[in-house]
Amino acid sequence: VSQKFGFRTIKFKCDSGFYLNGRHVKLHGSCEHHDNGCLGAVSNPAAIRRRFKKLRKMGINAIRTSHNMPAEEFMDIADETGMLILSEGFDMWERSKTDYDYARFFDEWVEKDVASWVRRDRNRPSIIGWSVGNEIFDTHADERGQEVTAWLKRLVRLHDPEGNAMSHSALTICSGRTVRNALIFSSLQAITTVKDFMRNTTPLTLTG
Repeated sequence: VSQKFGFRTIKFKCDSGFYLNGRHVKLHGSCEHHDNGCLGAVSNPAAIRRRFKKLRKMGINAIRTSHNMPAEEFMDIADETGMLILSEGFDMWERSKTDYDYARFFDEWVEKDVASWVRRDRNRPSIIGWSVGNEIFDTHADERGQEVTAWLKRLVRLHDPEGNAMSHSALTICSGRTVRNALIFSSLQAITTVKDFMRNTTPLTLTG
């Protein structure tokens, strides 16, 4: 078995932003769905390379992989080209959006899928964060959404034990500590922790 790898350092500082290998870098991001337009959803390395080149010309240096765990080829090319990745796992949890979506399998498969997702990519130099969900109905419905958010965070940490995952919230980023390696993002947790944080802290604008 052979595997390509690389070395890099990353830091998030509340007063000055993101640092890559000790150099301050502004993240100019794009949300990229897994499909390649009219070419379909199958992973196509040539199409991915073409897309990355066009995004680079636009000034893009970071991608959120909305809304599915990215293909291995996608991550390989990100490593090769230096594209920074916020890797996203889900766009639904327990509450379905359509009759035949992933919500049917969430409870049975989520632990296996998070393990596979994180363990495969946790050592990649392109990874700067994990997104456990976006456009999630559960986070707006009831307290169960908070429970699932916490559960998913624990799963990511379980499979990324060397510290490549830190919880994402204004409180964590701006508590005076430098946040190293990757972050775990979730819309609900950001909302609930920011409310508490803003009561006792000078307001900070987070952009993304």
